[in-house]
Amino acid sequence: MGNDWHPAGSSLCLTCRSQVIVSPVPDNSASTRRLREKRGSGTQTRTLSNGADAAAGSRVKVVGQVERVDGRSLTYLEFVDRFMKPNLPVVLTGLTSSWRSSEDWTLSGLDDRHRPNLAFFAQNFPSPLVQVADCSSREFTDQKRLEMSMQEFIDHWVRNSCTGLSNGDCEASALLYLKDWHFVKEYPDYVAYTTPTFFADDWLNMYLDSHPMHRDPDNANHNNEINCADYRFVYMGAKGTWTPLHADVFRSYSWSANVCGRKLWLFLEPSQSHLIFDRNLRSSVYDINDDVSEKQFPEFNKAEWLECIQEQNEIIFVPSGWYHQVHNLEDTISINHNWFNAYNLQSVWNLLHDDYKVAKEYIEDIRDISDDFEGLCQRNLAANTGMNLYDFFIFLTRLQVILFLKKTNCAYSSIYNSERLQRSQKTDSSRHAG
Repeated sequence: MGNDWHPAGSSLCLTCRSQVIVSPVPDNSASTRRLREKRGSGTQTRTLSNGADAAAGSRVKVVGQVERVDGRSLTYLEFVDRFMKPNLPVVLTGLTSSWRSSEDWTLSGLDDRHRPNLAFFAQNFPSPLVQVADCSSREFTDQKRLEMSMQEFIDHWVRNSCTGLSNGDCEASALLYLKDWHFVKEYPDYVAYTTPTFFADDWLNMYLDSHPMHRDPDNANHNNEINCADYRFVYMGAKGTWTPLHADVFRSYSWSANVCGRKLWLFLEPSQSHLIFDRNLRSSVYDINDDVSEKQFPEFNKAEWLECIQEQNEIIFVPSGWYHQVHNLEDTISINHNWFNAYNLQSVWNLLHDDYKVAKEYIEDIRDISDDFEGLCQRNLAANTGMNLYDFFIFLTRLQVILFLKKTNCAYSSIYNSERLQRSQKTDSSRHAG
């Protein structure tokens, strides 16, 4: 979810709010075959609207549901073997009951349904500015972004609330969606949640906690460094807010936890990503609910989608490279992380390599007159993709040190705790002997 990657001929990268050009990469892995085996033969055609309530827009063929698993009964190795390694989505339940956010950020309603406690946010988290998407306005291949204070956003939400009103009384222009709020960075002393063990092997955010993303000072301007400070986000949106079709930044994994509310997810596996692109594989479908042009996207109707309705207190794992479109069926607050580790690092490299070639080809005609053609290619790659080849290689080098120190500290702590236990046992034995 967070920092969505919107591939197209010309689009906005939410990492650094700049133009990006990328291409789909088909996935013919064993995970795809396994997914098809698990689906069975049942299919259905679903018609959606931006509010996911009314019958409007184009039809998509839903061929299966995302698997649900009680996270309390799942070990980390089982999660890796069943979902992370084969790159398959899953909904995990039973993991958020102890979160502080589940209490502070919500108000109880009917049938154990919770709703956002907007007053709590206004009183306790007066962020100077938050980034808000206007769900009714398109800008390149993303929704138009605005900046406003948290108080302004909440005032707008309350003023335009659709609660108790008919759809006709609720204006689409009122649907603003707070996205990519770097909550952990802004409020480090407020521990709203604990990252589940399944997602704790997070090389991206572990690195960004101690190092900037960009090596080149030309790329490390103030706004970029804020947007790239980490990939831990809070999202807040009223019923009817939504996120266009996209795959996540860096081809990272992501996880998204509903603190309250419900979301409808539609997923497309990587091996079918070419079906949502135009004939030149440069522009992708923005909204699967639109009347998608068969002339522009001739293979779109062949796409087979997985569906999931995510309830409050559920966490969804979004695998690397899966396109998805998401609709808030109720007023919703969610916590989202993007991350990568050893299992999808190759996908990150493949994306950088492909985008580097595109960036290079795009300015090839000025090679002879450029004083630093390669440097220009790398700056464009960093602006478009969120990092460049230099950033990636430095990331790998520093990461080895970080992981070594982490392993050393763990080993030291284990030895220290073992020695403390032995001393304690000896003391107890001496007392008993006395």
